Amino acid sequence: MAKLKNKKYTYFFKSGGWNTEWAPTKKQAYKQAVERWEGSSTLIPIYETFFIAKADKERMLMGLFN
Repeated sequence: MAKLKNKKYTYFFKSGGWNTEWAPTKKQAYKQAVERWEGSSTLIPIYETFFIAKADKERMLMGLFN
């Protein structure tokens, strides 16, 4: 069985903001994100927002930090 390659998934939080996870599937990326932010009452990942961002979208999101 071939091993799936990790992809960079971008996602948004219910309270606002965004982050990324590296995982082979959207489902795995979501699981990792939930575990990563488990202790936070505000950083709750929204499953429906997980997507693989193209370079232009990623640049736009990074621009939000300026």
